[in-house]
Amino acid sequence: MRTLALVLLAALTAACGLERHANTDSIADNDCYACHRANYEQASDPVHVGVMPTTCRDCHSQIAWRPAGPHPDADFPIRTGPHAAVDCGACHKAALGAPTDGANTDCLTCHTQAATLAVHPNEAGYSWDPAVRNSCLTCHPNGLAPHHPEDRFPIASGPHQMPCADCHIASRGSNMGGMNVTCVGCHTGEHALSRADGQHDEVGRYAAIRDPANPQFCRNAACHPNGRH
Repeated sequence: MRTLALVLLAALTAACGLERHANTDSIADNDCYACHRANYEQASDPVHVGVMPTTCRDCHSQIAWRPAGPHPDADFPIRTGPHAAVDCGACHKAALGAPTDGANTDCLTCHTQAATLAVHPNEAGYSWDPAVRNSCLTCHPNGLAPHHPEDRFPIASGPHQMPCADCHIASRGSNMGGMNVTCVGCHTGEHALSRADGQHDEVGRYAAIRDPANPQFCRNAACHPNGRH
């Protein structure tokens, strides 16, 4: 029986082209599609054609075709915490596009406007936008209440104890890695460029790094990486 199982396994791996690769991690995503195109085109729950990417390993593993997975828990944990055991289709809606990087994630079906407003009563910059179904991910990229990276930029102590939206400007992109941070022209004008220019008139490299188009140049230039002198 064991010999028969090994023969069948060898036949399956040969059919998928796996025996050509010493390390199955080296298989390109589209190698799956080349053999499983019919599965892709016939899929109806959810529909794949024109919606899902043909890079199968975005959603499927080589260990098991169903269920789709494994989920990228390093980015958004669903095996632990409040989203444990939630069905894929409850969050990922095919009508919203491909699942890559959470693009088709629908937070708002479960997190209704009334419920979310109740826990964001004084949160500056908060909005519930039915046109952007994954808007929650902007402030909650891993599905949990935010914990500011104090080891990189402390706000629990020092002068920057202020609402998130004073520094994080949603129109500039994601909060991840502080990409949407603005340091200049903030809440009180203390960091307005006109004032900062006067405070740095004796700093030789300031003129070279001063960049109004990149309002977090104060941090990026390694002069004030944690908000202090």
